[in-house]
Amino acid sequence: MAGQKGAKILGRTAGMDKARQKARITVTGGRVITPGGLIEDGVVQAEGAVLTFVGSRRKFLEKGRDDAEMVVDARGGFISPGFIDLHVHGGGGADFMDGTPEAMATIARAHAEHGTTSFLATTLTGPADQLLKVARACRTARESGRLGAEVLGIHLEGPFINPVARGAQNAAFVRPLAVDELDNLRRESGDAVRMVTLAPEMPGAVELVAALRERRVIASAGHTAASYEEVEAAVQNGLSMATHTFNAMGVLHHREPGVIGAVLTTPELYAQLIVDGIHLHPAVVSLAVRAKGARRIVLITDAISGVGLSPGRYKLGGMEIVVDEVSARLPEGNLAGSLLTMEKAVKNVMEFTGIPVHEAVRMASLTPAEALGLEKRKGSLSVGKDADLAVLDDQFRVRLTIGRGQVIYDPGQLI
Repeated sequence: MAGQKGAKILGRTAGMDKARQKARITVTGGRVITPGGLIEDGVVQAEGAVLTFVGSRRKFLEKGRDDAEMVVDARGGFISPGFIDLHVHGGGGADFMDGTPEAMATIARAHAEHGTTSFLATTLTGPADQLLKVARACRTARESGRLGAEVLGIHLEGPFINPVARGAQNAAFVRPLAVDELDNLRRESGDAVRMVTLAPEMPGAVELVAALRERRVIASAGHTAASYEEVEAAVQNGLSMATHTFNAMGVLHHREPGVIGAVLTTPELYAQLIVDGIHLHPAVVSLAVRAKGARRIVLITDAISGVGLSPGRYKLGGMEIVVDEVSARLPEGNLAGSLLTMEKAVKNVMEFTGIPVHEAVRMASLTPAEALGLEKRKGSLSVGKDADLAVLDDQFRVRLTIGRGQVIYDPGQLI
């Protein structure tokens, strides 16, 4: 998972040189990935933080738009929209539960290396004062400018979950659903809480879901033992997503479909998937993709601090986890987040299901943008949207990442 030797992970505080902050960047010589397919021999141009051209090289030259200060040759690879990770806990040795702007910056840079240009800082079930630290750190990071990938806000994974389905969450801090605590976190974060994972069957859950809808915060079912009917009741009140579908949510039974049955058959629900080949069998990934389609599948990493580091023992929300070459687990063996990165999630979903690259990329870009209500400025390579993109080779290895018109990851291969 470690980055390439000599790679430069860039940001305002990482010594980006002036040449990489030029007003106009042209990326040419690649296959541009759009929601509808590929543009062969395509060109993408950004002026400042905004995309100003997306199309074929022929059309680009017809417009005479070859006056960029920086030109990037994609060398026949893919020019993809930047990835949006709605569920990530850490990376580069840092954890969002550290509750510091420095941890946020470290994680943002670590995931920029893998084509991620924006994300939700995801917490764990923890004490109220620790969650407040995360909220304040998020506010500081967002106000201080871009630090690698962009912090879009916070995803509270708990503490309003069902203890019987807590997974790697700390049961000592699971507590009743509380709108007051939610509002306090929203206030301290600068209104940056964007998603809350909760168990729909717990007392007061339906009321909390309705309160989240009023506040334009996504309610996501996770760490739950809810029945099919309880999920459907929550959907009627605004539930719109399922957190790491299949994991920590019971089983699908032919007479009691439960949460999984509700997720797979309810059109309104987005389904997060951890496609690392460990959390889900490839056949289960294929089942979910067939049931939901690219417009309702959201690829996530659920990545922890060990991403980009050697095997060893690390922390996840204060709990010790054991990281090997492929997975992260509690000492007793239970899975505890993942070592997945977004470009690998996209590659894996293509290999597991046979879907084309533009559909797989949609699950990691436009679909999460739509879930957040940000599709007018993020999620696809379209004129007028944020200049968030990644250049990848044929093996789907990231060769360059640009966030809002600035190079935020450069391994020194294209420019």
